[in-house]
Amino acid sequence: MRQLFKKLFNGGAVASRSGIPALPKQAAYREMEYQFKRGFIAREISAELHYEPKKGNELLFLSFLRPKGQNNKKRVKEDSIFLLSEHLLDWGSASKDVEKEIERLSFPEDVKNAVRMVYLKHKDALFEKSSTECKKAHDDTKSTAKEWAIYRDVIFAATQGKLKLIEKDEVQKYEKSDVLYEGMVQKRADIPYNRQEIRKILEQKDINQTKMMNWLLVISEGITNIIKHAEEGRVTLYRCIEREELYAVIEDKGPGFPLDRLPNMTLFAGYSSKESLGQGFTLMTKMTKQVLLYTSPIGSTIILTFDL
Repeated sequence: MRQLFKKLFNGGAVASRSGIPALPKQAAYREMEYQFKRGFIAREISAELHYEPKKGNELLFLSFLRPKGQNNKKRVKEDSIFLLSEHLLDWGSASKDVEKEIERLSFPEDVKNAVRMVYLKHKDALFEKSSTECKKAHDDTKSTAKEWAIYRDVIFAATQGKLKLIEKDEVQKYEKSDVLYEGMVQKRADIPYNRQEIRKILEQKDINQTKMMNWLLVISEGITNIIKHAEEGRVTLYRCIEREELYAVIEDKGPGFPLDRLPNMTLFAGYSSKESLGQGFTLMTKMTKQVLLYTSPIGSTIILTFDL
């Protein structure tokens, strides 16, 4: 899988130390969106055909490598699935009667049925003309649940599970752990103050010095984001005894992260926008066990998980 990621992103560029691939900075958003959708459809078709999940995930990754319409005589089955994915996207953008087009396909009935099922399940998110309005939406509640799920799956796959979009009820699961520290963030002086208070707690846990400094760095990144983009917020440190994990839950009352720009903001190191964390997400995924993100128009929550 590591070799696949190296081929997949940036033509074999060296992956980061954490194993997360460095995405090509020159990739345009629309190009990436097409590759996301084509790979997602290919994965869903393979699932309807009862292929192993591993095969479906491989198709999702391979979509980033393939120019549109490319054929590979050694991988006929993959070519067929990608061809079907491209047909669905083309028919949808051309406002054709997709179900009639599926019926005209010269494929076995089980394959046509699989394509039909994928279309019916995901047509609202992938094939409707309302995509322009979705791109202007600045929160996941204004986009369909299916579209949000696509972004979640793509980001999760591209980061090898290190970054996951979550919903509000999932945040509450982490807030049930034991509270070690809670601090408000309203002004710039609160950044070093909270960092120092959290450091005192980590020192009591006898954590390796280098590891502790890395953790404090990414917690500071999250706190700094509150000052930059939100009115106020808070940081809470939890400990889960059962899982031997620490959770830094950083909440703000800002405008949230635009759904359609999340791939750029979370996957491109140094991507600059009003709402982004700049280098923040890159550091977080490198120095934590996992990063969880919930975002809405009235605030966002970043959960940094650390393995004790």
